[in-house]
Amino acid sequence: MLDATQPWLPLLDVDDEPRVASPILKAKTRRGPTQQVTRPRPQHRAARQAFLGVVSSWGLTATETLQLLGEPLSEEEERWERLDGILGAHRSLRLISPEPTLYGERLRRPEPAFGGVSLLEIMLRDGLSGITRVRAHLVALITR
Repeated sequence: MLDATQPWLPLLDVDDEPRVASPILKAKTRRGPTQQVTRPRPQHRAARQAFLGVVSSWGLTATETLQLLGEPLSEEEERWERLDGILGAHRSLRLISPEPTLYGERLRRPEPAFGGVSLLEIMLRDGLSGITRVRAHLVALITR
């Protein structure tokens, strides 16, 4: 089960102090003398916790989770956009099917609208644009 305190989820860290897990991330987060560390806002903590619940209910692996977030190379702003898209897709899945155990299956099933490629594969392969496309597709299914 994913936990917000696992060091390989730097964006999802719920501690007040930033945590850096890898040399790449350490290099990216080195601060000069004038830069200050900003504490996460409460809504960011809530979004992080919601994201952990989503990836848990989807049955994603740690690798898939990091790939959805764009780790290790995407900027923090893009990660928040990805997170927003993933949470929106999850809301749509909840409206389509009230049974949480089916979410992961639905995401992994070949989707005819995407040429037989699964929704999860679209999100993992295409990054932010894939997440946006999947979210729009799920919203369209609701509004039919």
